[in-house]
Amino acid sequence: MWLVVWIATLMACEATGASSWIDPDTPLDKRRTAALGSNPIDTKRRQRPPSTDPSAASTRRTDAPSSTADAEDEDEYELVFSDEFNVDGRVFHDGFDPKWTVMHKDDYTNYALQYYNGDMVRTSNGFLNISTVVEDIDYLVHDPQLPKPYRQRKHYQSGMVQGWDKFCFTGGVIEIAAQLPGEWHTAGLWPAMWLMGNLARATYVASSNNVWPWSYDVCSPEHLPYQTQQLVSACNRVQHFGMHAHQGRGAPEIDILEAMAGNETLAHTSVHRPYFSASYQVAPGKETYRPATGWRPDASQWYGHDVAYGPDADLNIFFYGQFLRGETASTSYVTDALSANRNLYATHYERTHVYRLEWQLADDDDGDGDGADSDSDSDGPRRRPRRREDSLSWYVDDELVYHVSGAALNETQATLPHEPMYLILNTAISATWGFPTPCPADQGCPCNCYDCRDPACACALPPNMCSLFPAAFLVDYVRVYQNPRDARQHLGCSPPRHPTRRYIDAKRGAYQHAGDSQPLLPIQRGGGACDSDADCGMAGRCVAPTDWATRWRRLTGGAFDAAWLFGAPTSSNPQATVNQQRRWARAERQCACGSTAAGVAFTGPFCQVPQPAAAARHDADDDSGAVYAPSLTPALWLLLALLFASSAGVVLFKHRHDRRAKAAVQRALHPSRASHPPHSAEPRPSGVLTTAMQRVTDWVAHGRRGHSAGSGSSAGGYQRVADHDDDERGAPRLELPRR
Repeated sequence: MWLVVWIATLMACEATGASSWIDPDTPLDKRRTAALGSNPIDTKRRQRPPSTDPSAASTRRTDAPSSTADAEDEDEYELVFSDEFNVDGRVFHDGFDPKWTVMHKDDYTNYALQYYNGDMVRTSNGFLNISTVVEDIDYLVHDPQLPKPYRQRKHYQSGMVQGWDKFCFTGGVIEIAAQLPGEWHTAGLWPAMWLMGNLARATYVASSNNVWPWSYDVCSPEHLPYQTQQLVSACNRVQHFGMHAHQGRGAPEIDILEAMAGNETLAHTSVHRPYFSASYQVAPGKETYRPATGWRPDASQWYGHDVAYGPDADLNIFFYGQFLRGETASTSYVTDALSANRNLYATHYERTHVYRLEWQLADDDDGDGDGADSDSDSDGPRRRPRRREDSLSWYVDDELVYHVSGAALNETQATLPHEPMYLILNTAISATWGFPTPCPADQGCPCNCYDCRDPACACALPPNMCSLFPAAFLVDYVRVYQNPRDARQHLGCSPPRHPTRRYIDAKRGAYQHAGDSQPLLPIQRGGGACDSDADCGMAGRCVAPTDWATRWRRLTGGAFDAAWLFGAPTSSNPQATVNQQRRWARAERQCACGSTAAGVAFTGPFCQVPQPAAAARHDADDDSGAVYAPSLTPALWLLLALLFASSAGVVLFKHRHDRRAKAAVQRALHPSRASHPPHSAEPRPSGVLTTAMQRVTDWVAHGRRGHSAGSGSSAGGYQRVADHDDDERGAPRLELPRR
């Protein structure tokens, strides 16, 4: 019975957190949108010239309509995810937020010069603020090729937040309103908004080797090397980790924005600095006859068909892809970048602008994107939209930047993405992004010197780079829309057609940092240090802690406090774990989360974030709740402890009752023993443990006696044997049957 109550308690605990992925602060008139016009390759759409008028942008909140499409036959999209970042003081450490996770680790990709510090990302003044500072930080480097870790120093700290394995979507529209960091005329920062397939986790190279940015689902004898270059190949006949046989998988990348600041006219292109790149990075790439960096390709040399550019955009001639060197020649491969550059202006660094991606998925042969034979689901029949092909379209302030159709990739047989993808927002600093190229080493410049505070490094850095700090990448909101009548568009990080859960669980070490117990910690509900209810969001209370560690601290008067037990996390101690931060937060009064009158449950250490609904966060294939394990309040823990104690009491009572019943039978059969116990009998100790040990000893002794006495009838459930050791008269007695 107690087990049933336990299960019911867990179910009730999780049920209290039901809500949705939509931020309640999203305005009602922003919860629908429509595609921004027809295919620009087939139809000449109306385009506005680029605007440099600051009045065209919002001074605070971006209130421009989400759509200007006027075609009557365009499909409408409904909001499925949003975060308005209106609640100040949110932090995104591992386990703190159901939507986002901040990185707290080194970035060793793309010649990165920054360390991602989790304290560099928080909400303030209605924005998600990703800060970048020039401040030294020392950290441990765990190199698997070396016997022990070593310390390293970087001069810059920045932030990255990502939705990996929390919120993923396949197809639809994503809008991000943001103000770029730094100054338009000074290079050195690399702000980015991008999507990646859930099979790879950004900055965790072990998870992306031979997975990023593959989008190839062909098993062809003409391309046998792809079988070793692509980790999950369509030639695989065995279904490992829940994958489908003969299905090629990977983690392609869509760059919504990568901004390059500066004040420079560029050769061989109509774009100048500052600009931003809109790209689709994919493998396999073209292995021969590739264009040279900085030069325009021949008509047949690059992806010249089924692509289109906006009025203020041009082909990105500075990045065509790269060669990735694997552990062996057979695991090395080429990637391609289908990319466009679009001019930026001062207003993009001074006010928020809306960056938008429209991601369309092609119809299957049966016209149903989920592979089912039927057009209906549990919510009723879905009207199938008009037939479409794969396509990606980038916009800024509703103006086309770049468009790519799936047919553009016919030469390599790669595809536009069908993988579940998650969003990443970050600001990086790289020696390959806006820095002098090539570095003037022949003039005596120390090209490995990157501290902008050191005058000796000035020749290797962009001019006036130190003036950028501190810099703030401000994100006003993130909104994702999908067509409810299009079964090809769906949510979930492990959908049935492209599962990821069992694969990630099997290779979890590739998705976590050295010293982590798991890739993502369970979402914390409450526990943040507070002084009053005002510190605990709109559905939380500030209560006295009930955990024993805090009680011990108060009992001892602080002699052995949380700092002594766990170590206080500080900015100078970047290796402090999230668990330490959690325990430190429990040292004083802490927040306890609840629900609003409308039934919206809140989560996070300060009860500031609506908790997503179970139906939205997990799909049919995703049966793991580790990331969203329900949090049990102290009252529930007490209830479960009482249930366990009562169950243990029942067991002990039954044990005592059985012993007394057996003793009564013995007295009835051997009355002489009751008044004259055997000379070898000794007082038996009391207590649960000793009683159990004595019972085992008696059992063994009885078994030995029965074996030495020979055979006897056991048809009645008991066995009469002659005991010549303890009873000189040889009177028969009752024993348990031999086993």
